[in-house]
Amino acid sequence: MIYLKHPVVRISLLDANDGNPVKKSRSDRNAESEQQHMTAKGFDRVLPILTQPFDLSQCLVEGKTLKCEWQEPIVFNENIEYFLGENHVIMFELMDFPISKDSFWQHIAWSFIRPNQGSNGCIKLERTLRLQLYKYRKCNWVPYKSTLYVSISGIPLPESSYVQLRPTMPWEKEKGEDNFDFKEESENVGKESKRTSMYDQSMERARLGSRWIGASGMWCRVPNSVMHKFDSDYRGGYALSFSGLGTYLACAVGGRQYYNIRIFNVANGILTKTLKGHHEIVYDIVWSEHDPLILTASADTTAKVWSFESESVIATCHHPSYVYCARFCPGPDGSKGGTEKEKSIQSTSYVVTGCFDKNIRLWDVRRESLDADGSAQVLQIIAGHSSHVNALHVHPVKSQMVSGDATGRLVVWSLVNHSFDVVRDITEPEMSSAVNCIRMDSAGKKIFVLARDNSLRLIDTDRWAITQRFAGVTCSTQSIKFDLSPDGKYLMSGSEDGQIMVWNVDTGEQDTSLASHNMHRVQGVCTDVAWNPTDRIIAACCFSRRHPILVYRYEKEADAHASEEMPDDELREVLEGKFNGLAEAFAKLDQSGDGKLQFEEFRDGVRQMELDLTEAQILRIFKTAAGSDDEISVDEFVRRYAPAGTLEAIKTANAVKRAKQKRATMGGVQSTPKTAALLSLFDD
Repeated sequence: MIYLKHPVVRISLLDANDGNPVKKSRSDRNAESEQQHMTAKGFDRVLPILTQPFDLSQCLVEGKTLKCEWQEPIVFNENIEYFLGENHVIMFELMDFPISKDSFWQHIAWSFIRPNQGSNGCIKLERTLRLQLYKYRKCNWVPYKSTLYVSISGIPLPESSYVQLRPTMPWEKEKGEDNFDFKEESENVGKESKRTSMYDQSMERARLGSRWIGASGMWCRVPNSVMHKFDSDYRGGYALSFSGLGTYLACAVGGRQYYNIRIFNVANGILTKTLKGHHEIVYDIVWSEHDPLILTASADTTAKVWSFESESVIATCHHPSYVYCARFCPGPDGSKGGTEKEKSIQSTSYVVTGCFDKNIRLWDVRRESLDADGSAQVLQIIAGHSSHVNALHVHPVKSQMVSGDATGRLVVWSLVNHSFDVVRDITEPEMSSAVNCIRMDSAGKKIFVLARDNSLRLIDTDRWAITQRFAGVTCSTQSIKFDLSPDGKYLMSGSEDGQIMVWNVDTGEQDTSLASHNMHRVQGVCTDVAWNPTDRIIAACCFSRRHPILVYRYEKEADAHASEEMPDDELREVLEGKFNGLAEAFAKLDQSGDGKLQFEEFRDGVRQMELDLTEAQILRIFKTAAGSDDEISVDEFVRRYAPAGTLEAIKTANAVKRAKQKRATMGGVQSTPKTAALLSLFDD
C-alpha cells in the first residue's frame, strides 16, 4: 500500500548510454536546482528539477478518480536542439517527501520519453504527451493503471534572467545568481542618479515623517491627483507596502521567470533598489516600523527578511508549502527598550507566518540565532485552523494577533510571553468564505475583515459582533487586499473589476467625493492598495501585464478647482460641435436605459470623443450639469447646452434609424398598404 500526502515529480535529463545526467552544453553555466548538497555551479551535469508539492486534500473526493494537476512550467537552461539530442532520455519520477532528513524519498512511479524519437524523428513540441507510469521494480516493467501528461516546448531566451538554486527540502539552502550579463534599464537609471549620503537619507525620512504624525494634526483626504506611474514588470504587481515613515514604496512584481521586490522613492519617483531572491509569486510584503527591514511571504515556500540598505536576505524561513502571509512579531516582553534603536530591534527579532498547511509558525530571525546559511529556526508551530491561513495582523500595543483562514474563521491570539493563548474564536455564521485581509485600528477596538463573498466587515472587539458592512467591492475568487487610512477615517480596497473602492468608516457608505471618481479603473484585477502612513498619498497595483503601479496624492488646489462649476458659455465653447457624438456615446453607456448617467458613465462618454480635456475639466462639467444630484439627464444636458434644435434633430435621427432597423428585420413579411407607404418615405 502506498501513502501519498504531497507528491512531487522529479524531471531528469539522462544519457541513455550510462544512465547518468547529461553533461551541460557549457560547463561554467549555473544549474537550476541544488540537491544532495552538490555545488551546482561547479557541477558539470544537468541536475534534475523538482516540481512544487501537490496537496492531495484538494482532490480527494470519495468515488472519484484521483487526479493531480501541477500546471507548473519547468525550465532547463539548455538550448532546445541540445536538449533533444541523440541518446538523451527525459525521466519523470513520481515521489513523496521523506519522513525525516535522514530518510530517503518515497519512490512511487516512473516514466520516460525519448525526445529524438517520433513519427518524424522527433517528438511533437507544444503538444500534450501521454506517458505510461510504471512501478519501481528491479527487473520487470510493471505498469500502473495511471498515466502522466506532459508537454515539451522551447522558449525564447529571456532578456533578463535570475536563475534560482531551488531548495527541495526545508533544511536546504536557497541562493541565486545572475546567469546572464545584463542590467535592467531601470536599475541603470537609479545608479546613474545622484545618491545622497546615509545621513541625508535619514534626515529626509525624519522630515517627511514629521509632516503628518502628530505634527500638524491633519486629517486624511482622498487623493485626487496622479503623482507617479511606476513601471512594474511583465506580469504587473501583486502586493505593495509603504515604509514606516512613508519615504519608500515596495512592490512585489512578477517577471517572466522571476519575482522581485522593487522599491521606489515616493518623493522623486526613482527606482531605488531591487530585491532578488523569490522564484514564485510574492503574496505578502511588510516593512518594519523604522524602515531598515522588509518581510515577504511567497509561494516558493519561503518567507524572507531583507535588509533595505544592503539589498540582501538576512533570514529565510523554510516551510513545507505555500506561505500566504507574514508579520513581524514583538518579543516575549513586547517591544520594550530604552532607546528607539532597542525598541526597533525588539519589534523585528521574531516573525509569524501563515501557511497552506493550516499552521501558524513563530520564527526567531535574530542574527545570532540563524544557521550558517541564514535559515531561521522555528520556535513554535501554532495549530488551530482547519484550513490554510490566508491573513495575519499583529497589534504590537495590545500584544495580540488576529488570523483568518479559508473557511472564514478568525482567531485572536495573545502574544504575551509568546503564549499564543486564544483570546477569542470568531465564527460568524455569515462569514463562510475565505478571509483575504485583516486590519485593526490603532486602538485595537475595531477589526476590519475582507472575505471572498464581496463584502468588507467591521467587528467591534467590545461586543465581538459585526457592526458595519461595506458593500460594493467585487471579491469572490482573487486575493484582494485593503488598507485603513492612518487616521482611521477611510477604508480603501482593490477589486476584481479593477476599481479602487473608498468608504467612510463612520457611515459605512462608499465615498462619493469627486476625488474618488478621479481614480483610474485599472485594466485587470486591482490586487492591493496601500495608504502612506505619513502623507495624503495612496498606491495601487494590478497583476496584469505591464500595468503600472499607480500613486495618487491629495492636492488642495486640484480639489478646489474641481469643485468649482464651469460657466455655461465656457462649457458650450468646449463642447461645440460634439453634442451629436456625445448623445450617441451616452446612449451606448446608459446601462439602465433611463436616460441618466452617473459620473463614471459620463466620463467614459466624454473620453470617447477624444476631447482635449483634463480630468479636472471633466469633473467641473459634470458638477455644472448635475448640480446637487449625483447623476445627469442626457436630454436635459443636450437641451441646456447644445444649440437650439439639436435635441429635436437627435431624436428625429434616432426615430428614423429605429424605423429602418425594423424594416430590415421584417424581411419578406408582407406589410399593410399603410405601413408600406410610411416605410417608402425613407427610400428618398
